[in-house]
Amino acid sequence: MEHWTRHHRALLNALRADELVPKLVARLSLERCAARPDDARLLRDWIASLRRDAGWEVLEPQLDRPRAFPDAWRRAVEAGFSPRTDHHHALLFERFCNDLVAQQDMEVARYAWGECIDAWLRVFASDYVDDLLETLSAKQDHVRQTLLLRLLDTREAELVEAFRLDGARDGDDFDRRRAIFGWEALETLQKKLDESSAEHPALSCLRDQVDQACIRLRNKLVGRFDAMMDAVDLSEDDAEAVVYPFQWIREVCTIVPIDARIAARVVGAAVDIGWKLRKLEVDDADDLMSELLVLASPFNEQLCGFIDSGEAFGHNSTCADFLVFQGEQQSSGARREKHFERALEMCPGHRNASMMLSYEKLREVSDLLLRIRMMPAALKLLPGASDRVGTVFESATELLDDAEALFPSNETIAEYRHEIVAEAERLGTSLEAE
Repeated sequence: MEHWTRHHRALLNALRADELVPKLVARLSLERCAARPDDARLLRDWIASLRRDAGWEVLEPQLDRPRAFPDAWRRAVEAGFSPRTDHHHALLFERFCNDLVAQQDMEVARYAWGECIDAWLRVFASDYVDDLLETLSAKQDHVRQTLLLRLLDTREAELVEAFRLDGARDGDDFDRRRAIFGWEALETLQKKLDESSAEHPALSCLRDQVDQACIRLRNKLVGRFDAMMDAVDLSEDDAEAVVYPFQWIREVCTIVPIDARIAARVVGAAVDIGWKLRKLEVDDADDLMSELLVLASPFNEQLCGFIDSGEAFGHNSTCADFLVFQGEQQSSGARREKHFERALEMCPGHRNASMMLSYEKLREVSDLLLRIRMMPAALKLLPGASDRVGTVFESATELLDDAEALFPSNETIAEYRHEIVAEAERLGTSLEAE
């Protein structure tokens, strides 16, 4: 009789699984996935466990109403599932996610990924895993590798493939949709882990490994950018080939946020090309450099921030070089000065920034001298004119002093001083105060 009861129960569970698994797979995947041929057999334990949970009372009446999901699922989660049932849910939603990514259904894949992580966190909020390990005589390290790190490995491999970093395919274009999904999946995983109150060695390990996965991916991206730059030949390649690596990394970093290493590498490459273009005297070098500066500008902005916050070291001079190249491209004197001044803030004493800012000061002196030369000598006879003229001379002298302090070897400073003295004598203005 006992044998018949066990057999009867197994048969009943099989019949229930045959009926319920196809419906549940469809409903929980939001009608995107169908049950596999072996699912009813493999998921009998899930059905048996699920039917004993409070959440089942919410799900069961909604199984024939596809539009009731995912709301019915959320309410079922609130009602509660056992850790054993949630273990099944974690594995099932992981499967949905992977299948949906393959189908390019990224919206529902995001949903499935979030539900997968949530289910795992509910599992680890209990003693279920430790009890299971004890029953199986397994070690914690085994869980870390097989139950959780597999999740991360899948997403990391997906990103490597999406960005074409595995060397398996020719060409530098990447699968933008898959890359966006993969990176967002890592961010979602990190966020949910940080927000979770569940404590378990497996979760701590996973938190650390998410950070490491992000570092590994960025290292691969830098390596790919380096390979592109190594292939650039300024003496042979057209402008399109030269700027392509910068276009590529700029597009990549609309998905993967710029970190200190990426910023420093891209800015360094742009500066290196700038010096080479100047040395080679390439045709249309200014236009090419202008395009490169636009593409690399966000990286230098980030690099400045990383330097200021102490996250990047040893890149001050490169950052300043970039700002000087940017300043040289500006049509407005005020904008040029702003870039040169910022370069000196990033790298005090930077020779090129000091020299260029010194010449900008002299340009302003030249403009003031032009105004002074247009003043008739008789102007000194007008009431109050002497003070106004004196203010102009004072400004010119201060600018000269600034220019000399910035770049003492500037040979034109002495010439400007001589002109100022001559004009002061012509207008009868004393420069003794200066």
